[in-house]
Amino acid sequence: MKQIDHDPNENVKFPDYGDRKWAKDKFGEKPTPSDLFYYLLPIAAVAVAMYLWRGY
Repeated sequence: MKQIDHDPNENVKFPDYGDRKWAKDKFGEKPTPSDLFYYLLPIAAVAVAMYLWRGY
């Protein structure tokens, strides 16, 4: 059986970009559960407002 040659750099961490970079800039390296709550709060507020607006 032949051994597969692996890339020696496969475990090198890629630089952050996009949403991951934005999250690290906003919440730091170690986000807490309260960060998730504060992130989802505006989304929940808009959802409730749209639900109430549709109902009347």
